[in-house]
Amino acid sequence: MIGMEIRGPGGRVAADCGIKILVRSPDNTVELMAQALERLYQEGEFRAKMGQAGRARAEQVYRWDHLGERLLKIYEEVLGAPSPEA
Repeated sequence: MIGMEIRGPGGRVAADCGIKILVRSPDNTVELMAQALERLYQEGEFRAKMGQAGRARAEQVYRWDHLGERLLKIYEEVLGAPSPEA
C-alpha cells in the first residue's frame, strides 16, 4: 500500500505494510509516489513482505468481529456500562 501522510489516510498506513508519502508540493509528491511504485515493482521480496504484513494487519484490525468488540467497548465507556471482563 502507498498512502499520503495526511490526516486520516496517513494513520491507516503502517510502516511494515505500506509506504507513506510526505506531502510537500505537487511535484515532490508525484516524485515520491513514482519512487514508491518503482520500489514495489523492482523489489519482489519487499513487496511480498509488505503484502504478508498487510494481510496480518487486516486480519487483526479490520475483521468484523474485532471491530464489533472495539465498538462495544466504546459504547460501554460512553454509557457507563460495566464490561463483561470487569
